[in-house]
Amino acid sequence: MSVFVGPLLVFAGLLVAAGVAKGIAPQAASGALRGMGLPSSALFVRLLGLIEVAIGLTAIVTGSGPAALGLAASYVGFAGFVAIALTRNIPISSCGCFGKDDTPPTWAHFVFNLAGAATAGLAAANPIGNPSAWLAELNSLAVPYLILTSVTLFFSYILLAELPRTMALIKFEPVADNAGGGT
Repeated sequence: MSVFVGPLLVFAGLLVAAGVAKGIAPQAASGALRGMGLPSSALFVRLLGLIEVAIGLTAIVTGSGPAALGLAASYVGFAGFVAIALTRNIPISSCGCFGKDDTPPTWAHFVFNLAGAATAGLAAANPIGNPSAWLAELNSLAVPYLILTSVTLFFSYILLAELPRTMALIKFEPVADNAGGGT
């Protein structure tokens, strides 16, 4: 079994989740695209979401090299989008990935997208193959493996969607020390 199975499933699963979120709530992605001067209609965002779902599901279901290459291209695009938003200080409150208005782009998001691109690129060169084949190879470990992969997918979502929102809410302000009785 390829070492890329779990990571590819995580990155493909995140792409599917992001695509579904854009289909349900396109407003955040629309705002982010508009802030970058790109096409931003709700219909356009929903079309992008549909493409993301198709790429992610194809990577999961087929495990083929071309599907992994499509996944890699998606993550390269996301990394570029986040890098441009961050380096040009474009005032967008959300990258729009998961349909939330207050998920600001971060450098952690950029690095995660690069990791997704690299993983999918390596998986394109070494395709994971049909899921039934590697599940059969795992035998009795298939269920724990899929559970661990699902947990990793969940925590990856938390890293990308919830942690930046939480960190933005936390204000690190120095506390005045009034106990010192200075002059």
